[in-house]
Amino acid sequence: MTDVGSYLSLQSSPAARFSQLEFEERYALMARRPAIDFVATYSAAYRRAIFLAAGGFDSSFRRANNEDTELAYRLSAQGQRMLFVPQARVYHEHDENWRAYMRTKIGRGYWRMAVYRKHPEKSLKDSYTPQLLKLQLPLALLALLGMAAALLTRKVRTLALIVPFLASTLPLVAFARKQKSVGAGWVIWGSFVRALAFVIGVGLALLKGDPLLGTATPAQAEAEVH
Repeated sequence: MTDVGSYLSLQSSPAARFSQLEFEERYALMARRPAIDFVATYSAAYRRAIFLAAGGFDSSFRRANNEDTELAYRLSAQGQRMLFVPQARVYHEHDENWRAYMRTKIGRGYWRMAVYRKHPEKSLKDSYTPQLLKLQLPLALLALLGMAAALLTRKVRTLALIVPFLASTLPLVAFARKQKSVGAGWVIWGSFVRALAFVIGVGLALLKGDPLLGTATPAQAEAEVH
Protein backbone atom coordinates (compact mmCIF):
# COMPACT_ATOMS: atom_id res chain seq x y z
CA MET A 1 0.00 0.00 0.00
CA THR A 2 1.10 3.58 -0.70
CA ASP A 3 -0.06 6.76 1.04
CA VAL A 4 0.22 10.40 0.03
CA GLY A 5 -0.26 13.45 2.23
CA SER A 6 -0.92 17.13 1.69
CA TYR A 7 0.80 20.51 1.39
CA LEU A 8 0.51 23.50 3.70
CA SER A 9 1.84 26.97 2.93
CA LEU A 10 2.33 30.20 4.86
CA GLN A 11 3.15 32.29 1.77
CA SER A 12 1.13 35.38 0.94
CA SER A 13 2.03 36.26 -2.67
CA PRO A 14 -0.79 35.80 -5.21
CA ALA A 15 1.17 33.24 -7.24
CA ALA A 16 1.97 31.16 -4.18
CA ARG A 17 -1.57 31.37 -2.85
CA PHE A 18 -2.95 30.30 -6.22
CA SER A 19 -0.52 27.36 -6.25
CA GLN A 20 -1.76 26.28 -2.84
CA LEU A 21 -5.36 26.67 -4.03
CA GLU A 22 -4.62 24.28 -6.90
CA PHE A 23 -3.49 21.63 -4.44
CA GLU A 24 -6.48 22.22 -2.19
CA GLU A 25 -8.79 21.68 -5.17
CA ARG A 26 -7.05 18.41 -6.02
CA TYR A 27 -7.13 17.28 -2.38
CA ALA A 28 -10.89 17.82 -2.35
CA LEU A 29 -11.10 15.71 -5.50
CA MET A 30 -9.03 12.87 -4.04
CA ALA A 31 -10.81 12.98 -0.70
CA ARG A 32 -14.00 11.84 -2.41
CA ARG A 33 -12.34 8.66 -3.66
CA PRO A 34 -11.86 5.44 -1.67
CA ALA A 35 -8.54 4.90 -3.50
CA ILE A 36 -6.38 6.98 -5.82
CA ASP A 37 -3.96 6.39 -8.69
CA PHE A 38 -1.67 9.37 -8.08
CA VAL A 39 1.08 9.77 -5.49
CA ALA A 40 3.46 12.72 -5.39
CA THR A 41 6.63 12.20 -3.39
CA TYR A 42 6.58 15.41 -1.34
CA SER A 43 4.68 13.51 1.37
CA ALA A 44 4.46 9.83 0.52
CA ALA A 45 5.07 6.46 2.10
CA TYR A 46 5.68 3.27 0.09
CA ARG A 47 5.98 -0.27 1.33
CA ARG A 48 9.59 -1.08 0.56
CA ALA A 49 8.84 -4.47 -1.00
CA ILE A 50 6.25 -2.98 -3.35
CA PHE A 51 8.53 -0.10 -4.32
CA LEU A 52 11.45 -2.43 -5.13
CA ALA A 53 9.27 -4.98 -6.92
CA ALA A 54 7.98 -2.22 -9.21
CA GLY A 55 11.54 -1.23 -10.09
CA GLY A 56 11.43 2.12 -8.30
CA PHE A 57 11.48 5.37 -10.24
CA ASP A 58 12.06 5.33 -13.98
CA SER A 59 15.64 6.58 -14.38
CA SER A 60 15.01 7.57 -18.01
CA PHE A 61 13.42 10.76 -16.64
CA ARG A 62 16.41 13.08 -16.86
CA ARG A 63 14.86 15.56 -14.44
CA ALA A 64 13.02 15.10 -11.17
CA ASN A 65 9.76 15.97 -12.83
CA ASN A 66 6.74 13.65 -13.10
CA GLU A 67 8.80 10.54 -12.42
CA ASP A 68 6.71 10.08 -9.26
CA THR A 69 3.56 10.35 -11.36
CA GLU A 70 4.81 7.63 -13.69
CA LEU A 71 5.58 5.35 -10.73
CA ALA A 72 2.12 5.93 -9.28
CA TYR A 73 0.43 5.06 -12.57
CA ARG A 74 2.60 1.95 -12.83
CA LEU A 75 1.67 0.83 -9.32
CA SER A 76 -1.98 1.51 -10.05
CA ALA A 77 -1.80 -0.64 -13.18
CA GLN A 78 -0.37 -3.44 -11.03
CA GLY A 79 -3.39 -3.25 -8.74
CA GLN A 80 -1.59 -1.69 -5.79
CA ARG A 81 -3.81 0.27 -3.41
CA MET A 82 -3.04 3.95 -2.84
CA LEU A 83 -4.71 6.21 -0.29
CA PHE A 84 -4.91 9.94 0.27
CA VAL A 85 -4.08 10.76 3.91
CA PRO A 86 -4.54 14.53 4.36
CA GLN A 87 -3.34 14.37 7.97
CA ALA A 88 0.21 13.71 6.68
CA ARG A 89 1.11 17.35 6.14
CA VAL A 90 4.28 19.12 5.06
CA TYR A 91 4.94 22.83 4.60
CA HIS A 92 6.01 23.75 1.09
CA GLU A 93 7.45 26.82 -0.61
CA HIS A 94 5.59 27.54 -3.85
CA ASP A 95 6.82 29.82 -6.62
CA GLU A 96 6.58 33.42 -5.40
CA ASN A 97 5.98 35.13 -8.75
CA TRP A 98 4.08 34.40 -11.95
CA ARG A 99 7.17 34.09 -14.12
CA ALA A 100 8.58 31.30 -11.96
CA TYR A 101 5.13 29.73 -11.70
CA MET A 102 4.73 29.67 -15.47
CA ARG A 103 8.16 28.14 -15.95
CA THR A 104 7.30 25.40 -13.46
CA LYS A 105 4.04 24.63 -15.25
CA ILE A 106 5.72 24.49 -18.66
CA GLY A 107 8.01 21.82 -17.24
CA ARG A 108 5.06 19.96 -15.75
CA GLY A 109 3.28 19.89 -19.08
CA TYR A 110 6.40 18.87 -20.96
CA TRP A 111 7.27 15.92 -18.75
CA ARG A 112 3.68 14.83 -18.22
CA MET A 113 3.58 14.08 -21.94
CA ALA A 114 6.39 11.59 -21.37
CA VAL A 115 4.23 9.95 -18.71
CA TYR A 116 1.22 9.82 -21.02
CA ARG A 117 3.26 8.09 -23.70
CA LYS A 118 3.84 5.30 -21.20
CA HIS A 119 0.32 5.39 -19.76
CA PRO A 120 -1.95 6.82 -22.49
CA GLU A 121 -5.15 5.83 -20.68
CA LYS A 122 -4.29 8.30 -17.91
CA SER A 123 -4.41 11.22 -20.35
CA LEU A 124 -8.19 10.83 -20.27
CA LYS A 125 -8.67 10.75 -16.52
CA ASP A 126 -6.94 10.14 -13.21
CA SER A 127 -7.88 10.72 -9.59
CA TYR A 128 -5.81 13.90 -9.28
CA THR A 129 -6.34 16.11 -12.32
CA PRO A 130 -9.56 18.17 -12.55
CA GLN A 131 -11.23 17.47 -15.88
CA LEU A 132 -12.08 21.15 -16.31
CA LEU A 133 -8.36 21.94 -16.34
CA LYS A 134 -7.96 20.02 -19.59
CA LEU A 135 -10.80 21.96 -21.18
CA GLN A 136 -9.14 25.22 -20.19
CA LEU A 137 -6.15 24.60 -22.47
CA PRO A 138 -8.02 25.15 -25.77
CA LEU A 139 -10.26 27.77 -24.13
CA ALA A 140 -7.20 29.80 -23.08
CA LEU A 141 -5.95 29.74 -26.66
CA LEU A 142 -9.38 30.88 -27.83
CA ALA A 143 -9.31 33.71 -25.30
CA LEU A 144 -5.83 34.72 -26.44
CA LEU A 145 -7.05 34.72 -30.03
CA GLY A 146 -9.97 36.94 -29.06
CA MET A 147 -7.72 39.45 -27.33
CA ALA A 148 -5.29 39.53 -30.25
CA ALA A 149 -8.13 39.98 -32.73
CA ALA A 150 -9.54 42.86 -30.66
CA LEU A 151 -6.18 44.62 -30.72
CA LEU A 152 -5.59 44.07 -34.42
CA THR A 153 -9.08 44.72 -35.75
CA ARG A 154 -10.32 47.09 -33.04
CA LYS A 155 -13.55 45.08 -32.95
CA VAL A 156 -14.63 44.74 -29.37
CA ARG A 157 -17.02 41.90 -30.18
CA THR A 158 -14.07 39.55 -30.65
CA LEU A 159 -13.54 39.76 -26.89
CA ALA A 160 -16.55 37.46 -26.63
CA LEU A 161 -14.08 34.66 -27.28
CA ILE A 162 -12.84 35.21 -23.72
CA VAL A 163 -16.21 34.33 -22.19
CA PRO A 164 -15.92 30.50 -22.39
CA PHE A 165 -12.61 30.60 -20.56
CA LEU A 166 -13.96 32.96 -17.91
CA ALA A 167 -16.92 30.64 -17.39
CA SER A 168 -14.56 27.69 -16.93
CA THR A 169 -12.88 29.45 -13.98
CA LEU A 170 -16.10 29.95 -12.00
CA PRO A 171 -15.94 26.64 -10.07
CA LEU A 172 -12.40 27.40 -8.86
CA VAL A 173 -13.40 30.99 -8.04
CA ALA A 174 -16.24 29.62 -5.90
CA PHE A 175 -13.89 27.10 -4.27
CA ALA A 176 -11.36 29.86 -3.49
CA ARG A 177 -14.09 31.93 -1.88
CA LYS A 178 -15.16 28.96 0.22
CA GLN A 179 -11.55 28.37 1.28
CA LYS A 180 -11.05 32.11 1.92
CA SER A 181 -8.06 31.89 -0.34
CA VAL A 182 -6.84 34.09 -3.20
CA GLY A 183 -9.24 36.61 -4.78
CA ALA A 184 -11.34 35.98 -7.88
CA GLY A 185 -9.16 38.15 -10.12
CA TRP A 186 -6.04 36.20 -9.22
CA VAL A 187 -7.85 32.90 -9.71
CA ILE A 188 -8.81 33.92 -13.26
CA TRP A 189 -5.30 35.20 -14.01
CA GLY A 190 -3.62 32.16 -12.47
CA SER A 191 -5.87 29.80 -14.40
CA PHE A 192 -5.01 31.61 -17.63
CA VAL A 193 -1.25 31.53 -16.97
CA ARG A 194 -1.46 27.86 -16.01
CA ALA A 195 -3.39 26.89 -19.12
CA LEU A 196 -1.01 28.73 -21.47
CA ALA A 197 2.00 27.23 -19.69
CA PHE A 198 0.62 23.73 -20.10
CA VAL A 199 -0.08 24.42 -23.78
CA ILE A 200 3.53 25.51 -24.25
CA GLY A 201 4.86 22.47 -22.38
CA VAL A 202 2.68 20.04 -24.33
CA GLY A 203 3.59 21.80 -27.58
CA LEU A 204 7.30 21.50 -26.85
CA ALA A 205 6.91 17.79 -26.14
CA LEU A 206 5.00 17.25 -29.39
CA LEU A 207 7.55 19.20 -31.41
CA LYS A 208 10.60 17.60 -29.85
CA GLY A 209 9.23 14.07 -29.59
CA ASP A 210 9.37 11.83 -26.55
CA PRO A 211 11.63 13.52 -23.92
CA LEU A 212 12.70 10.08 -22.70
CA LEU A 213 14.11 9.06 -26.07
CA GLY A 214 16.40 12.03 -26.52
CA THR A 215 20.11 12.17 -25.84
CA ALA A 216 20.17 15.59 -24.20
CA THR A 217 22.24 16.12 -21.09
CA PRO A 218 20.40 17.09 -17.88
CA ALA A 219 21.39 20.73 -18.49
CA GLN A 220 20.00 20.58 -22.03
CA ALA A 221 16.83 18.90 -20.80
CA GLU A 222 16.33 21.72 -18.31
CA ALA A 223 16.78 24.26 -21.10
CA GLU A 224 14.09 22.51 -23.12
CA VAL A 225 11.39 23.58 -20.71
CA HIS A 226 12.69 27.02 -19.67
